[in-house]
Amino acid sequence: MDINRFLHERHARWQRLEALLSQVESAGWANLSPAEVREFGSLYRRVSSDLVQARSQTGNAEVLEYLNDLVARAYSHVYRSPRLSWRDGVAFLAAGFPRLFRETLTYTLVAAMLFMGGAGFGYFATATDPAAPYQLLGRSLAAIQPKNRGGQGLPLSRSVMPNEAAVLSSAIMTNNIRVSFLAFASGVLFGVGTVGVLFFNGIMLGSLTQTFTAAHQSLEFWSLILPHGIIELTAIFIAGGAGLLLGKALALPGRRRRRDALAEHGQRAIRLILGVIPLLVLAGTIEGFVTPLPIGPYPKLVFAFLTAVGLVAYLGWAGRNGER
Repeated sequence: MDINRFLHERHARWQRLEALLSQVESAGWANLSPAEVREFGSLYRRVSSDLVQARSQTGNAEVLEYLNDLVARAYSHVYRSPRLSWRDGVAFLAAGFPRLFRETLTYTLVAAMLFMGGAGFGYFATATDPAAPYQLLGRSLAAIQPKNRGGQGLPLSRSVMPNEAAVLSSAIMTNNIRVSFLAFASGVLFGVGTVGVLFFNGIMLGSLTQTFTAAHQSLEFWSLILPHGIIELTAIFIAGGAGLLLGKALALPGRRRRRDALAEHGQRAIRLILGVIPLLVLAGTIEGFVTPLPIGPYPKLVFAFLTAVGLVAYLGWAGRNGER
């Protein structure tokens, strides 16, 4: 290699990359225009190629040291993970998460149908087999059925003692949080685990619904469930959709390798589950402060309706200005 010709042909772009790199190191990427950012990427690739060529065709230690340092500095900025701040988290919850929810709505709807399918099974199994609640709910929840306390004709608020209402509500709350994360994590079992988690946990809600409906206490039962349940169930469906995303990447990667498909869908799934966490916290807050209030069922149902309106407005419209 003619080292002088090599330096003459390439030295200008090395200097240009070094100038752009100095701006990034002093003031960050925001200091560059979009055109300069694209130029930075192009120059980085070309200088990396120059380094490979210099290593194979010249033994000039000074040139190699200079190019090694320049490429290493640029590499650290091109591939460095961005620093996240609380503003990034607020922006994600305000716009990014609702947009991602709408992009993956099909998976969430499939998760909801699986859960509701389990709820339908639990409802009809309990209606046809008196012993079913003990197998479907477990003894702690089955024990507070109206028929087990002789409360067939009493309102739920009177037939269920305060400690029993707390058991019912807390058990559902704890179960739904567990279900949300389990539905997401079990997606790595090619989606089969997510399907099972959603279906079998829907059975519990269906069985409880039937047992209180049969005792003519469905109004007060739903007033106990819905104030926090609308947000909570939505969180479960979104988490289940995230699990199905993982399952699709593994079971149906298309023409890509499973590793590549999992990397792409896994990022979206993780972002979905990060958005689910505040929903579960909000649902838990409502469950702790609104659900136990000693008021009639209608104010609680009105509150539940308002949470549904707010949730639809948030997930359906937030972030639309920047969606394109």
